[in-house]
Amino acid sequence: MKMTEAIRDGAPAIDLIDGQKLASLLKQYELGVKTVLVEKVLVDGEWFGGI
Repeated sequence: MKMTEAIRDGAPAIDLIDGQKLASLLKQYELGVKTVLVEKVLVDGEWFGGI
């Protein structure tokens, strides 16, 4: 496809976006992705070592 198609009179305008914006939009509109909250528990070895 020639580059001139993108600037042809009457052609619909398109916006280019980066990966972060694409990911945000996919999450926002729930398009093929799901958001899962994950809890991370860390063991404090020093605290347990003192008992």
